[in-house]
Amino acid sequence: MRPPSASGAAGFDHDHYLDSLAADRIDAQNSPPEGWTADAVAAAHTRGILAFGSLLNDNARLSRAATLGLDAVYTDEIAMAAAVFGR
Repeated sequence: MRPPSASGAAGFDHDHYLDSLAADRIDAQNSPPEGWTADAVAAAHTRGILAFGSLLNDNARLSRAATLGLDAVYTDEIAMAAAVFGR
């Protein structure tokens, strides 16, 4: 089962997906930031699953990831990410 590329995809049950990840002892979900909401990040954390963001190569997407509290991000723009995350 693959996660949606954006939250609220028709027919996708994110809670069920997170339950299946936890049952299989998978400890992280990696999705574009548009696939995450604050509630989805909290739901992942409740199950012991880390929330990762991918394809974050612009300021808007990096800022969204920071606001959501994602645990990790994948980016080619290291200096921009460091500035957004205050590192």
